[in-house]
Amino acid sequence: MSIKSGNNKQKKSETLFEGMLLLEAWILQLIEDGVDVLSRDPKRIEDISVRLVDHGIPGISKRIRTIPDKIQYSSDWKESVLLEVGELFLYIQLLKNKEYNHLEELKRYLSTPMRRTEVEGHNLFLEDDWCYLGCTSSEEEKVIAYRHWFVGKNTGKKVLFIEYIFNRFEGKRKFLEGKHYYGRIFFYPSIVPRRVTNIPESIKPFSTIQKLPLDSIKSFLDQWSHTLSQIPWFRNDLLLIKNYRIQYIETDWYLTDSGEEGIKLSADPQAIPQLVSLSLDPSAVLAAEYDSFSLRPLSVISDRGVLMFHSI
Repeated sequence: MSIKSGNNKQKKSETLFEGMLLLEAWILQLIEDGVDVLSRDPKRIEDISVRLVDHGIPGISKRIRTIPDKIQYSSDWKESVLLEVGELFLYIQLLKNKEYNHLEELKRYLSTPMRRTEVEGHNLFLEDDWCYLGCTSSEEEKVIAYRHWFVGKNTGKKVLFIEYIFNRFEGKRKFLEGKHYYGRIFFYPSIVPRRVTNIPESIKPFSTIQKLPLDSIKSFLDQWSHTLSQIPWFRNDLLLIKNYRIQYIETDWYLTDSGEEGIKLSADPQAIPQLVSLSLDPSAVLAAEYDSFSLRPLSVISDRGVLMFHSI
C-alpha cells in the first residue's frame, strides 16, 4: 500500500468515527427529549442524515431517513424507532471499542460500499457450478433489493448475489430455474462470506449437487446466534434442510425437524399444502432464506431438479 493510499484510508476512518460520534450525541439527545419529538420536528432527522452522508456513512443515513415512514404508517412506530436507534447505538459502542475483533468489517459496513473492482482486486474468488435456488426482494426508499441465492455444486458454498433496482424501468437479471452458472465468483470480504459481486453468464443444465451443506434447525440457529454475536448487522442467510416438517402451531405455520425447535414460515398460505406434500419426499431438500427470524421458502431440491417456490 502506498503512503498516499494509507493516509487516505486513515482520513476516511477518522471522518467515519467523527460522524458516528455525531450520531451518538443525536441519539442521546433524542432519548433525553423523548422519541415523540421526531413526529413534531422532522428537520431533526434531515439534519443528522445530511451530516452522516458528509462523513461518508450513507447506509446509516438511509436507515435514519426511513424513520418518517415508520411514523406515518406504523401504529407502533415508537417501538420500531427505539429498536433502530438502539441497534445504531450498539454499532457506535463497538466502533469505540479498540479491542473489538471485527473493527475493520464494521467500518466497511458503515462506510461507502466497496466498488466491484475493489472487491475483485482482493482476488477472493471461488470457481464452481453455481445452482440457482431462488430470489426474494425488499424495498426501501423506492429502491428494490433482489437477493438471489445459489449453492456450489462441488464446493457446497452458499452464495448471495444482490441487485439494487433504482427505478421501475430497470429489470432484474433473469436467472433460469435450477440451472447451473459456472465460473468464478468474487466474495465481499467478511468473516461469513456470502455476498458476491456477480454471477457468471455461462449456463449448464441441472445435475446432482455433490455437497449440499445440510442444516438442522438447531445447528442453523446456533450458527446464526454465533454470527450475530460477532457481526450484529448480519441480515440474511440460506437454510438447506432435509427431513423437515411443516406444522401449524397456534396461529402460524412453522418449519420443524426431529429436534425441539421450529422457525416461523413467511409463505403464501395457498402454497402450504404443496410444501407439505413435497416434504414427504425423502430426497427433498428445502432451500429457504432466513430473514428477521422467519423463513421465506425459495425452492425444493430433489434428485429430479429444483422446483422454485413461485412455481409450487
